Amino acid sequence: MANQKKMQRQLLWNSRANEEEQSMRYIFVIVNESRERESIKSKIIETLAPVDNFVKREGKSGANPYCLLVFDSPKRLENPSSIYNGAVKRDIRLYERQTTGIDGLEDYIIKELSK
Repeated sequence: MANQKKMQRQLLWNSRANEEEQSMRYIFVIVNESRERESIKSKIIETLAPVDNFVKREGKSGANPYCLLVFDSPKRLENPSSIYNGAVKRDIRLYERQTTGIDGLEDYIIKELSK
């Protein structure tokens, strides 16, 4: 029997100020089962609504299915632990790469989750 890694349920996030738009650019990576990802996604959107420039991508890295959310919001996230009861971590390396944009960000996520 092959040795399979267990899914590491977690919520990774980062934000950066967008001075021109007077908003924050948010990036969330939800690593969890499908039904849980949708519930967490809804809670994120509710907490930071209204959101603009919303992008959602789903994928899998090893045993870790993930949902990537990228959007702008005028609100600041004061308490990320209020969104998800499990492991919540701010990752300052979560950002859109200048040359590859969201594709480069997704490449980073796949690499990190496969460790």
